[in-house]
This record gives sequence, C-alpha cells and structure tokens, in this order.
Amino acid sequence: MGRLISRSRELAVSALSQLNDDPALSVVLAHDAAMAAPTPEAIGALRQSLEESRDRAILDSQHPVLHAVFYQNGSRVLTASCNEVRLWEVATSQVLASLKLQGELHAAGISRDGQHLITAEENGTIQIWNTDGKNPVASLSLEDRALDAEFSPDGRLVVVAGGRCVLKLWAWERNDLKGLQGNGCSPNPTV
Repeated sequence: MGRLISRSRELAVSALSQLNDDPALSVVLAHDAAMAAPTPEAIGALRQSLEESRDRAILDSQHPVLHAVFYQNGSRVLTASCNEVRLWEVATSQVLASLKLQGELHAAGISRDGQHLITAEENGTIQIWNTDGKNPVASLSLEDRALDAEFSPDGRLVVVAGGRCVLKLWAWERNDLKGLQGNGCSPNPTV
C-alpha cells in the first residue's frame, strides 16, 4: 500500500506540473494518481486539473470521427464516423441515438428542430431519419457519390453535394423529398 501512495503522490505532482503546458495530460495523470491511491494530493490535483482543463466532455466514439456538429444550444452533438452516426448528450457523454449505415458515410447533419438526421453515403444514398435512428423516413439516390448533405435553417430544404454535381436542392416536407434544381445528377426518390 505504501508503494501505491508514493506512486499516487508522484503522479499528482506530475499532473500539477503539466497544468500550463498540457491540461489534457494533467487530467490523465491526476486521474491515474487518484486510481493508484485516493490521497489528498491526488484528489486535489484531479480537482485542479479538471477545473483548469479546457475539455468539458470527452465523447468516446471508438472510431475516427469524420464530422461533428452541435445543436440545441450546445447540449447535444451529432458525430459521424465510417458508417455510424451518433447523437450525444454533452453533459453526460451518453449516446442518445445511434444508427449504422450500409455504406461509407461522408456526412451527417441534424435539423434545427432536432427531429431529423440526414446522412450522405459514398454510394450516393441520402437518407433522412427520425432522431431515434431506427428507420429512414425518406431517401434518394444520386447517380454518383454523395459528399455532403444538410438541412436548411428553416428545415424545409435539403442541400446535397454530389461527385459530379455542384449541388442539388430538395424540398423536404413530411417524409417526402421533391427535387427542385440541380446540375448533372438526377434523383431517384423513394419513401
């Protein structure tokens, strides 16, 4: 036990010495110190490093994140990685919804009202989902790959960027997508 206390105190000192240079490392070292032995030094170092750290939440997606966006005044974050989209509660670092896609994901977005997600896949598939992520409520296919997709601020339009397209706009109303204009791509909407 004496060794663990000694190790805990060493790590606490190291954590405090890293506060200005590397606040994230400071948090890790202080955490390790508290795990080795919850000495007053370790608890103090952990408290101080957390207070001074710029990190407010760590969302562990376990995969490289390709895209992330805040919504609802920063209380939630939408992340996109390889073939998965996750909706996170920032305060708790909990996943509220998760959906896995068949193709390689290029982009994901969320409507301003937080009711729908949009995904753009390498194979040209664009899908709109309810926020629970269980089933797509609308989809369409581009003749080429889909690079990006977003809802308009009022939520009435969807803009899609495709490989050969400059961009494409669709009206989005109640589980229906209607092509408005485009350049080089032709939609094949399905609902």
